[in-house]
Amino acid sequence: RSMNEATRYQLFVAIGKCGGLDENYFLASNYNVGKDARGTAWALFYLSTNKVINEAGIELALRILENESDQKVRLGAAHAIGRSNLTLPWKSLLGIFKKESADEIQMALASGLKGITADSVNSTLVNLVKSRSHNCQINFIKSVSEIDTILLRNYCIDNIVSEKIINLQIASAEYLMGFPNDCKIIMTTIDPDSLNWRVRTILLSPLIKLENDEYIHYARARYSLSNNLYERGELLFLLASLPDQKDALQNEILSNDSIIGTYGMRAFESIFSESSSDEKEKDYPFLIACLASNSSAIVTYSSFLLRDSIFISDANIDLLKERLETLQLPKMAEA
Repeated sequence: RSMNEATRYQLFVAIGKCGGLDENYFLASNYNVGKDARGTAWALFYLSTNKVINEAGIELALRILENESDQKVRLGAAHAIGRSNLTLPWKSLLGIFKKESADEIQMALASGLKGITADSVNSTLVNLVKSRSHNCQINFIKSVSEIDTILLRNYCIDNIVSEKIINLQIASAEYLMGFPNDCKIIMTTIDPDSLNWRVRTILLSPLIKLENDEYIHYARARYSLSNNLYERGELLFLLASLPDQKDALQNEILSNDSIIGTYGMRAFESIFSESSSDEKEKDYPFLIACLASNSSAIVTYSSFLLRDSIFISDANIDLLKERLETLQLPKMAEA
């Protein structure tokens, strides 16, 4: 009671940083409008960050947003809601989100709209979101990623075709991955070469999985022409999902000790994990060849796969020990 305001604020923050589920009830029972509101809000933020916020804490955060006017207080409560992994009372949250005018608070609240129903995503809400910052829009798209409505799909298509903010385009493309026809609409509406490479590869993903010959050919052409190693790596990973690609994938891995080879090994690991014992045994020479790579990632992946029980033998262990002695440290410490 005798503490000054600054000290009390730090005490509440410490409760949030160190507390558990019981502290949600402590904060709720001690909250009065205005009194220690800032400390309470940011204590809830830390409880949420540490994944120990519960329904009582969420209800308190909503009360703070409804009753407090100080922006720093409201921001702490909004982030407590946005970082929660709970099923939230989205109707109350949506009402607060619609009335909120501060962009940074709307951004945090947009992250908390998980669980909203499709019939609540109407043109009024989408137009409100479109009027906010790109970061707010990105958080909103991620929150509604499980909802399928024509309104959201058209909104995301428009973001990719008309907007120039790359991160907003990426979030929109990721939403559309479950809708191959929409991805195809974008790829035919504008020149795909004009898209950011990350957006383009995301849109190509469902089309390649459907074995669309036109886009498989396009992806292979991009792989040959691109100077961007990360784009080529993503394309190699996508193309490796097609049938009967293992031999071609292995050749690409062994001829690329750069980031491309790392993407290739990620793809190969997925194929290997689903292979029969006979198929795995056929991959043994390839894995041994990978041990000679100059890439720490490729050596690491191959060593990991060589731990499969079918490869346990004195000869295999001797090869691993021999390669271990030649690794350059600290460059290849992980391997």
